[in-house]
Amino acid sequence: MLPSDPFNPPRLPSLYSRLREVTVTYFPLGYITFGGPNVHVALLHELLVVRKGWVDDETFSEIFSLVQALPGPTSTELAYSIALVRGGFLPALWGFLLWRWVGIFLFLREGLTSRCVITIITPFTLSLNFHSSFPSMPGFIVMTSVGIGLSFVSSTTPTWALRIEQGLAAAAVGLVALAAHRLATNVAYDRATKVLLLVSAGVAVCYDAPWLYPALMVFGGSASFAFDTIVERRQAAAKREEREGEAETVVNGVELTEMEEEVGEEQAISEEPAQNSTATENQPRRRAGENENDEVDEEKAEEQPETDNRPMYTYSRGLGFVFLLVWVILLVLSVVGRAYLKSRPLQILSVFYVVGSIIFGGGPVVIPLLRGYTVDPGWLTEREFLVGLALIQSMPGPNFNFSGYLGALALRGANGQGLAGALLAYFGIFLPGLLLKNAVIPYWQWVRSEPFMRKVFRGVNACAIGLVFAAVWLLWTQIAEAVPEGLNPHDGFHLVVAAIAYVGVAFLKVPAPDVIVIGGALGALEWTVTDMLKGE
Repeated sequence: MLPSDPFNPPRLPSLYSRLREVTVTYFPLGYITFGGPNVHVALLHELLVVRKGWVDDETFSEIFSLVQALPGPTSTELAYSIALVRGGFLPALWGFLLWRWVGIFLFLREGLTSRCVITIITPFTLSLNFHSSFPSMPGFIVMTSVGIGLSFVSSTTPTWALRIEQGLAAAAVGLVALAAHRLATNVAYDRATKVLLLVSAGVAVCYDAPWLYPALMVFGGSASFAFDTIVERRQAAAKREEREGEAETVVNGVELTEMEEEVGEEQAISEEPAQNSTATENQPRRRAGENENDEVDEEKAEEQPETDNRPMYTYSRGLGFVFLLVWVILLVLSVVGRAYLKSRPLQILSVFYVVGSIIFGGGPVVIPLLRGYTVDPGWLTEREFLVGLALIQSMPGPNFNFSGYLGALALRGANGQGLAGALLAYFGIFLPGLLLKNAVIPYWQWVRSEPFMRKVFRGVNACAIGLVFAAVWLLWTQIAEAVPEGLNPHDGFHLVVAAIAYVGVAFLKVPAPDVIVIGGALGALEWTVTDMLKGE
């Protein structure tokens, strides 16, 4: 059933309170979400599960599984979905804009400026230099942007910038490893789910394909459902055999002779005092054991993050179906429009909507597809595409922010045409994922408590957490791959940075954003000590 008031549903705080809560929580994320979707997932888990308690680990894993199984940017849709079940449509949409506003702003400025600069992010301050007179970013931003003109773009990254980037990435590896461990502890709690987690992580490390993540989700759900069904049937059969055995024992007992009964009674009488004494001795031990188990359970409960008891925001499955229908209609219109429409604005909108509807696996998959859809038709040059690709590596937020840059260049011109192109591309690439999440959430809320779906989600969640474990290795390999030939990779130092991030957040309770900044600072220290002083 729909709430009586969609914007102020019963049992939830006022709309103002929910918008304020989302603002306070999501606004800082626009500045610190570097490192790609895997790092974003770790940050969201640390903030929304461990610190805020908006959802528990099981709910977080289920939403993460849904995000992995559907097209669109992983971290953005995860942040949007959690805000949706927390506060409703308007807070979720507001959280989506806050999550991405820094990246949107920077890419619009880059795409709309005739002399754009490539920026390299470092963890001190953030300032962009343009010939055009745009307002500056807020003074409290803790990043630096060092620009070089487009005509002077170098094919190599300065060593100092590379070391800082490696420090940020190493700290991110520690955060992702911590998130993987925490999620696995609460989600993969038996042998079956641990095996599925291992299989998912192994496959994701060894293979890379756009269809792989959804396929692993389907495999995990099917495997856990089949396994749990077989176990339940075996347990039911064992109980039937036990009951039949008890009935047979009773029948045989009736046939005892009178003499056997008397002997049995005498033995029972003679053994009664010994049994009583033994029971008296064992009773305190059993109670002590029970108390020990209770203490263990209490310790486990204390280790798990406390969850806010606020009920989830819900809406009808009929409204979810409407969202699904709108997504299908727009997809059909976009496919047709891309083939037959000659208007450049409509072509941009249809192309980016199709891309947003068919991309699985997040940002790394979208880059080559966007190149084919924008460079091949002549909307922008190969060099302009590479400039944007270099820029996105230093911007907060996911790679889907690239759409604003490409749209601005695809519809460049006077009278705000570039801005219109950026907005069309941005709207087109994100709308499919948001529509699908709005369509799926009410059905997920409906079936998640059903016994058969709990069997399915056990495996789906385990495979999703396996992908987080795989991300630890994939991020680590990227640190080494970023080092040019002839430059010392310093793998041992980066392992220390990752360990500092892990221990700092897990045991010293250092906020995750602070750990990211510390990682960048350690990277700068590494450059100062090992590269600059030694003349490397």
